[in-house]
Amino acid sequence: RYDRLILRDGTDLANAEWYYGPQRWLMQMLSVNYIEQSRFSDRIRFTAAYQDYDESRHNRSFGSTRKSHRFENVKAWSFNLDFDKQLNNSSEIFYGAEVVTNKVGSSAYREDISTIEISGLSTRYPDGSKWSSSAVYVSSKVKWHEYWILQTSLRYSYVTTSASFDTTFFKFPFSASTVKNGALNGSVGLIYNPTAWKFYTNLSSGFRAPNVDDMGKVFDSEPGNVVIPNTDLNPEKAFSLEIGSASDITDNLSFDAALYYSVLNDAIARGRSNFNGQDSIDYDGELSRVLSQQNISKVKVGGLQLGISWQVLENWQLTSHLNWQKGKESYPDSSKTYSPTHVAPLFGSTHMIYSKGSLKFDVYVQYNGEIRFENLALTERADKHLYAKDGNGNPYAPSWWTLNLKASFKASEVLTVDAGFENILDKRYRPYSSGITAPGRNAIIALRIKI
Repeated sequence: RYDRLILRDGTDLANAEWYYGPQRWLMQMLSVNYIEQSRFSDRIRFTAAYQDYDESRHNRSFGSTRKSHRFENVKAWSFNLDFDKQLNNSSEIFYGAEVVTNKVGSSAYREDISTIEISGLSTRYPDGSKWSSSAVYVSSKVKWHEYWILQTSLRYSYVTTSASFDTTFFKFPFSASTVKNGALNGSVGLIYNPTAWKFYTNLSSGFRAPNVDDMGKVFDSEPGNVVIPNTDLNPEKAFSLEIGSASDITDNLSFDAALYYSVLNDAIARGRSNFNGQDSIDYDGELSRVLSQQNISKVKVGGLQLGISWQVLENWQLTSHLNWQKGKESYPDSSKTYSPTHVAPLFGSTHMIYSKGSLKFDVYVQYNGEIRFENLALTERADKHLYAKDGNGNPYAPSWWTLNLKASFKASEVLTVDAGFENILDKRYRPYSSGITAPGRNAIIALRIKI
């Protein structure tokens, strides 16, 4: 994280080291399908899965011999039971249940690289925290006319988050907390398919209960700011509407388009807070302003998606996809609205594909639009190192595009050779909201063997 090594006030380096350790991810899954018609189902699926995930963070301040090591581990179990039933020639029903459990392990220590002395250190998350979700659902698909299909669904979810807080390093006014939330959500969708054109609309609701990351994390979001736990968080609630169309205009030309709009109420965002009456505390040797996750925001996001596929000639195909989205975020104590974080600029790709026999070439362009300074989120406008500078010296996200080539050759039924050349023109750019500059020219070759 070279952005963490930046100059502080233009005089001193903030950190001598700041890096992530290797990530390790393990997943195992067992799936059982039972197909036999009965009064209650035509097909039953049971799926059990287990995931184990490790990551770590390591940093040392410039001029210091004390190095911090923080480690996280998440163990996740999930169980799904799903039933399908054909009621008649025009109606189907789907129903089932799901249980998901996460256990978060978090440990830390400080090492003196000169004396090799080990000492204690605050953890990123409450060690042994648990998050669990139980849900039941039912959905239906009814073809009530030759051209009309109605789809509906209901889902009830119950989410529990619990944590025990270590007060060794921070004297929290609480030692443990359990947050329980339940909600009933649903959707209704309508499809009209009279000819080669298909039109559809969908209205849905949803919610996201606070998890361990929202409720219990202690970390420096950026130099000079520290986020502390908030055990009084409420769920985020969303409402979404989508309208779209797709068509095979001719045998060689197809097109699709969609408009969507979402409203997120009680959105969780970082806000100023205090710790035992103090608005700033010492964190890893630096005086840091106290923040916490709070239900203080309302977010609205709307967008447009377009796609086209054209078989230009027998062996030539042109495809293109374009996405545009715009968001606004407001706070209850202010009449002003701002751009929220992580709403991407205009982006898309265009491919010219040549295929003949066992050979395939794909020449394509990927592109992103610009986000001007006044359209950045407030927190991003204050970042002096994440973005480029415009003509006025303000940060902004420049537009960019790359030229790329991929090729594939099926040498036999067993062997396939893939190759690629990315960012051929060696463009220097950063994906939006990323502190990492993208790779330059990149060559890829792969052999795939199917036995």
